[in-house]
Amino acid sequence: MSKVLLINPSYQPSYGGTKASIVNPFFPTLGLATIAATAKQRGHEVEILDLCWRPYDFEFIKSSIKKAKPDIVGIHATTPLMNQLRDISLITKDISKDIRVVGGGPHPTALPVETMNESMLDIICTGEADFTFADLCDGKELPQIQGIYYRNGEEIQNTGTRSVLENIDDLPMPAWELYPSGDYMKISKLIAKNPPVATVEFSRGCVYLCDFCASKMTMARGYRKKSPERCAEEVKYMYSVGFREFWLADDIFTSDQNWAYEVSEAIA
Repeated sequence: MSKVLLINPSYQPSYGGTKASIVNPFFPTLGLATIAATAKQRGHEVEILDLCWRPYDFEFIKSSIKKAKPDIVGIHATTPLMNQLRDISLITKDISKDIRVVGGGPHPTALPVETMNESMLDIICTGEADFTFADLCDGKELPQIQGIYYRNGEEIQNTGTRSVLENIDDLPMPAWELYPSGDYMKISKLIAKNPPVATVEFSRGCVYLCDFCASKMTMARGYRKKSPERCAEEVKYMYSVGFREFWLADDIFTSDQNWAYEVSEAIA
């Protein structure tokens, strides 16, 4: 069994000092909830440190890592959060060179080699990492895990693109229970009437190739849908752990209007 600490960086440096801070997006990161769920399903111990609503404090991060004593630290990053990914990777390696540091998210997926070169990451999981990350936790040999970039001495190796999961009903329920719902009450009433809010996905992917969108890189091209029954189960579970609203992360939810209607009826 691996002990895992997943970290979502602080949003304060990106949003807190601007007018946009009044709508600072305080909500659990769905990507970490999904990889945490598959890792837990395989028997690993997982903790999430969500810094989104906290000021950036490297001493707090350092003490949290020391307290967790993880075998693996996973860091999620979009482009505005890359400086923190780099810093957290350095902090982790300063604590122990033996901690495996893994990066993921939109920016590392789009620029994996550059991200490795400017950080102390050992591995990057690209694209959909639900089972990629679980394989890492299992201790599988790195060359046998598709969908990663990893260090091999001075070289950075790539194991190719991992095939997407066709039936996303097979995924375990996102691990929203790892996010204390009370931490997310600070979100602005301008964007949430009944906080706390979680993010859900009822489908994955997109059939289009818009230049401005990273979906084709993070979720691959194509469109996969969960069953209406599964969607309803997710909403019930999210509610049971304290969340009262949800944001839909789907790229093209209404492209199949019959299915979208069935989902809406199921969760009503």
